[in-house]
Amino acid sequence: MSEPIGNSATRFPEMTRFVAPIAEALPQLLPSSPLFVALVTRSYLHDLEALRLLLPQSLNYLGMIGSHRRIHSVFQILLQQGLTKEQLSRIHAPIGLDLGALTPAEIAISITAELIQVRRQGPSARHVTQLEPQLFQRYE
Repeated sequence: MSEPIGNSATRFPEMTRFVAPIAEALPQLLPSSPLFVALVTRSYLHDLEALRLLLPQSLNYLGMIGSHRRIHSVFQILLQQGLTKEQLSRIHAPIGLDLGALTPAEIAISITAELIQVRRQGPSARHVTQLEPQLFQRYE
């Protein structure tokens, strides 16, 4: 199922929000190009399912929201299941630029800023796990 985001459909006709299990939404999303995916789920189990399906795909952006603890747990499980550090390095986690955001509105701005950065700078845009390698090393 997909629906326009709020009342912004007129201003941003290319924007669509999918509200469906990832296995159902993915076939509808993949023909899209460019494709930017921000995972904002309620459970690390949903993150795992989505990442297993999304990592093999050619995406312009793949980001995951979550605490360092949650990200660590997800990365550990994926490594144990045979995914590589190289595959995991494609994930922008935690999602968003490090602006010191605290409120939901500030977090939304930091996520939007990262999406703009990646859109404008391409795949070479650096994310937190690249800027702070010790964060990524903790997932080993």
